[in-house]
Amino acid sequence: MQFLYPKFLWALLTLVIPVIIHLFNFRKYKTVYFSNVAFLQNIKKDTKSQSTLKNLLLLMVRMLAIIFIVLVFAHPYIPNNKNQKVEQTQHVAIYIDNSFSMDAEGKTGILLEAAKIKAKEITVGFPVNTKYLLLTNDFLPVNQRFVSSDRLIEQVSQIKSSHIVRTQNEIIDKFTTMLPQTDSNSVQNVFILSDFQKNTAVHRNINTNKSINIFAVLFKNQTQNNIYIDSVWFETPGHYKGKQEKLFVNIKNVSAKAFVEIPLQLYLNDTLKTSVVFNIDAKTSKKINIPFTIQQAGLFKGLVKITDYPITFDNNLYFNFTVEDKKNVLVVTDKNSKNYFEALFNNDNNVSVKVIDINRLKYNDIQKYQVAILNEISDVSTGLISEIINFSKSGGTVVFIPDSAGNITSYNSFLNQINVKINNIITQKGSFSNIDFNNNLFKQVFKTDLKDVKMPEYSAFFPLTLNNKTVSNTIIRTESGNPLFVEIKNGKGKIFISALPVDTKISDFAIHPLFVPLFYNIALYSTSSDNLYYRIKPGLYSTVALQISNNKTVEIEEITTKKRFKPKHHTTLRNITVYPDINTLNAGYYAVYSGESLQNYISYNYDIAESDIEYLTKSEIEKIYNNYGVKNISILKADNKNIEKNISEQSNGKSLTMLFLWLTLLMLVLEIFVIKFKN
Repeated sequence: MQFLYPKFLWALLTLVIPVIIHLFNFRKYKTVYFSNVAFLQNIKKDTKSQSTLKNLLLLMVRMLAIIFIVLVFAHPYIPNNKNQKVEQTQHVAIYIDNSFSMDAEGKTGILLEAAKIKAKEITVGFPVNTKYLLLTNDFLPVNQRFVSSDRLIEQVSQIKSSHIVRTQNEIIDKFTTMLPQTDSNSVQNVFILSDFQKNTAVHRNINTNKSINIFAVLFKNQTQNNIYIDSVWFETPGHYKGKQEKLFVNIKNVSAKAFVEIPLQLYLNDTLKTSVVFNIDAKTSKKINIPFTIQQAGLFKGLVKITDYPITFDNNLYFNFTVEDKKNVLVVTDKNSKNYFEALFNNDNNVSVKVIDINRLKYNDIQKYQVAILNEISDVSTGLISEIINFSKSGGTVVFIPDSAGNITSYNSFLNQINVKINNIITQKGSFSNIDFNNNLFKQVFKTDLKDVKMPEYSAFFPLTLNNKTVSNTIIRTESGNPLFVEIKNGKGKIFISALPVDTKISDFAIHPLFVPLFYNIALYSTSSDNLYYRIKPGLYSTVALQISNNKTVEIEEITTKKRFKPKHHTTLRNITVYPDINTLNAGYYAVYSGESLQNYISYNYDIAESDIEYLTKSEIEKIYNNYGVKNISILKADNKNIEKNISEQSNGKSLTMLFLWLTLLMLVLEIFVIKFKN
């Protein structure tokens, strides 16, 4: 047996008081005159022996009462096998899961409110001088310090639901860094109040101090059914006027039942564009195709929407995209190059082409275009290499076509920047083979099978060597497997490399029907790789294309509230990268302004980690924690009415305070009984 407050044991010195009282009987005797004393001798003998015994019993009862009441104030306990000593000032960390899933109904009401009440009850199980640390999914700085129980209760009452989702590893890692370093005999307690969804469970080893006790307080979520919008994407990356777009929406049903006739609505710029109805089986996902056509250029805000209860935060998905008026294509050539691209793009409603001689090119002008085609220039200068690489990294599309008599050294000075090497031209006859018709550049271009169609032929080509580090996609190969047309990912843009000149003396590719869709789609799909939307998660940053380059201050405006703020950001020639504060974000559209110029939209959506409504059981929680290195784990059910008692016993050991309190009352009753019996 040990004591939480051993200093109270000094009060046992008060045991001398009843001893002194009984040793020195201060009772005042009174003489009573009695007429007949014949029987007094026997009465006196009997009373003296009985009185001595009763006095001794009374002394013992009073001393025991004093002992027991002192022990009550000293808080005796039997240490459990987890800790041998409890320090007088304890540190208790409490995490309250305030994610959207905790807004669901439980047996006793809203889970978040029940968790807040339970956090207040936890404080009852610890001494009044305990220091508390509160943590929620928001990781607010105001909560990241130790406070008294009164201040903790005040902080708990201010907790609101949050769209931020944290894993159990993130929570415990945060606590580990914030709890003070202690000696091996002291104990710290961490309470995790959550519904324990499987998606947020512990997924890697946890390195905690052995003196940390973890209490998992499990709140049972009664929500069983949910369907949600998992993702949206376009069939092709480019968007232009008059083109029929195909938007794909992936719906997931995590319920044990099927849903029928669920409406799915598509809004463009806040106007209902189309609506479809779908059915979805239990525990499945469904891809839905929504076709539509846009007739004008500009920035577009999109929204796909379903109706599903009681979980509603994942029923909407916001996205945005840009339809440009025309794609601007720059063709850089020299006086000896034959130009087939001017004929391809001239008089086209979607593409504007400009052909310029290499000797008259101003390198800074390249950033004004979406596509730059280096068409059989004989030499690539150092300045052009630097500008082209930066143009591509910032989102531009580059097409490199070598000249049959070009300077291989200058070519490799350029291509080595993207881990590609071009070798001297070799004379070898052949034809196109192994064409990737699933590539976006060819997808849905040909309605008939081209297996029997004569492919372009060549009499020579430049062998290309691709480094293993190169992120590439070979679109066309020779019959022997050598790459003839390669797509290289470079930053936010792409570089296409042809192993063939367009010179008709070497190949008939430039006059073959395959030439038109390949280069036309390169121009049309030369859209910067901006995301359609972003999920609000820790570490979020968003990159959008600049519409007009200027040096004005960047601001973000929430479309609904018109509230503006200045985020951390980084600006390049073609893009703005924004680093927003996720605690201030809501799902919806945000306009990016540079000065008063609207640059683009960013669409933010809530994290769907909690949309898959699967919860861990008590045994699963314990098993997972044990598997990942946590042994001091106790699982408590939220509906446990004696949680403060259980907490006290599991953190401090088996308390004997109530036992000695009852023994004290028993001694008082015995004292009364002895006194009455004495009389």
